[in-house]
Amino acid sequence: MTNWAGNIAYGTQTIDEAASGDAVRECVKAHQRLKVLGTRHSFNGIADSTDRFVAMPGLDEVSIDVEAKTVTAGAGITYGQLALALH
Repeated sequence: MTNWAGNIAYGTQTIDEAASGDAVRECVKAHQRLKVLGTRHSFNGIADSTDRFVAMPGLDEVSIDVEAKTVTAGAGITYGQLALALH
């Protein structure tokens, strides 16, 4: 597995996917070491893990409160999804 550009190879292929807050909590409880895997848009090794990743692609909800002028974005939202919602 690599970053989006293909120039960084990650040190693990172990990925847990969590589609809910409860699933994220269970994953955190079950593993001593893990790192959140985002959209793999990292240009260096800071996002790497030799243990395991947890991905949250199903947690991509966006809530916009026009009156309060606030936006709440889920942990799995991508920049592209957020930009479209804000547009």
